[in-house]
Amino acid sequence: MKEQELKYYKQFADFLQKYEDVNERCHNAAHGVPQVRLISGESKSHLKNKLEELSVGLKNPFLHVRNWIKSEIWNLQSLMNAISEKEACSARKQRAIKKLNE
Repeated sequence: MKEQELKYYKQFADFLQKYEDVNERCHNAAHGVPQVRLISGESKSHLKNKLEELSVGLKNPFLHVRNWIKSEIWNLQSLMNAISEKEACSARKQRAIKKLNE
């Protein structure tokens, strides 16, 4: 949920950046003075840059643990399936040998 929330914030920041860009072009054309940018810019204090820095550091460790557990379960299931198939092959082989001997 936190990753989704950050995604929405970034989308909103992109929208606001487009708004600032259009507003700045219109303002510069009318007044010739640059407008103050709050959302985007080179400074680390701008909202968009802060959101990007925040999203890099946030990772959910439970996702990694869940994926690790899933892979372990899948490994055990595949091992059990392989053992079952080996036993089934051995049983088919013994039945085939029995039929040949009869």
